[in-house]
Amino acid sequence: MLIGNQEDLKKGENMAILAECPKCHNKQSVKKQVCKCGKNLEKAKRSRKIKYWIKYRLPGGKQRKEYVGFSIEEARDADGKRRGQKRENRIFDMLPASKITFDELTEWLISVNYNTRLTTIKIPEI
Repeated sequence: MLIGNQEDLKKGENMAILAECPKCHNKQSVKKQVCKCGKNLEKAKRSRKIKYWIKYRLPGGKQRKEYVGFSIEEARDADGKRRGQKRENRIFDMLPASKITFDELTEWLISVNYNTRLTTIKIPEI
């Protein structure tokens, strides 16, 4: 019988914090000290040039990557927040654009006045 994190790992629903190399922009494990392009990641971490990302899977199996910032603490906080949302089955909090369905979007598009859709922005002359 598997419990907690073991179930997540078995399903392939693991989460990770990734570090982006400032030179080649390759996203890799935070534990790596040297990138494959030769850049010393430890020096870049100390000078706060590393961008951090979190990677997680949605319940449908789709994988998502989300930019967090330049701080490892922010990345750990964001990772913990996503883990909590996953545990509480608050999937739609994880997807910011999932508040509207496709049917609602098509109804809105049809309801918009035809002339409104064709107008352009007029730039004032100076």
